[in-house]
Amino acid sequence: MNYYEILGVSKEATPEEINKAYRSLARKYHPDVNKEPDAVDKFKAVSEAYEVLSDADKRSKYDNPPVFGGMDDIFAQMFGRRPSHPRPHPTNLDVKIRMELDFIEAAKGCDKTVNVPIKELCSKCNAVGWLKVEKCSVCNGLGQITQQDSIWSIQMDCYACKGSGNAYKEKCPDCEKGFIFKEEETISIHVPKAIDSGATFKIDGKGEYGRSGQRGNLYVTVLVKPHWIFKRSRHSLTLYCEVPVSYSTLAVGGEIEVPGIDSILKAKVPAGTQIGGKLLLKGQGLVNENGKKGDLIVILNSFIPKKIPKEYADKLKELAEFEEKYPLKQVKEFKSKLAI
Repeated sequence: MNYYEILGVSKEATPEEINKAYRSLARKYHPDVNKEPDAVDKFKAVSEAYEVLSDADKRSKYDNPPVFGGMDDIFAQMFGRRPSHPRPHPTNLDVKIRMELDFIEAAKGCDKTVNVPIKELCSKCNAVGWLKVEKCSVCNGLGQITQQDSIWSIQMDCYACKGSGNAYKEKCPDCEKGFIFKEEETISIHVPKAIDSGATFKIDGKGEYGRSGQRGNLYVTVLVKPHWIFKRSRHSLTLYCEVPVSYSTLAVGGEIEVPGIDSILKAKVPAGTQIGGKLLLKGQGLVNENGKKGDLIVILNSFIPKKIPKEYADKLKELAEFEEKYPLKQVKEFKSKLAI
């Protein structure tokens, strides 16, 4: 049976004739009006036929199928999707979730818990989702129908059962598509030291229940939140931090305090250090589970204040006078080039 026969119109029917036929048949077979056992299937058939024949592009492709290619291609052109041939349900279902960690938690390691929603198989309907399942009356349980015209003949998924061969009559009141949602299960996870963002834990047998009764796995992916000062190179134990220092410290050197993972550290700044200069603190970075230590690299920066106390300004003026009298070598060379 083809779509024109379903609507009871000729292949040359006008859009108005197709609309009129659809409205008449839709009223006749609507489940709220017609209580006959096959009314639902007929209503679906009428709706699917109208979906194709009321659309000029879909109708043209239906009337003029490609010479080469399978039914999948024709179906995709008409409906914008591939036919859904019945496939066995997967034996298990993996669950993938994300777990956020503070930077220090990831650096030092910790114990965390995650809550996983549990879906169990419904015993009332044997995980089908329906209490009453019959053989589809349109395709006689085959899942396929033959689409015939005066010129061509093809097989396609049954429009009534969508290729399953079954007619579902009574939905199970106790579940959703064969599964019952239970309370969340709390699962403990040990996070090792120096774990990186993007790392994934696999926990066997803590996923969803499949229809076979087996249970899938749980995959927990770590997302490490940014730290206010520490930065880390991916897949490295090296830490970076930027520390503000006075320009006098950069010029004459001195000792500064630097944040560490466990405590405040002391570091010496050599005289003549430039803005953006780096200090290397060996072994003060991240430490992994095997005891391997990374380094801490401190980037030195200095800032010019917009407002300073008068006493501070007076000292800077004295320094400026001294610099004018004893200019830096680089300044002298620059000025000599300007004079050329």
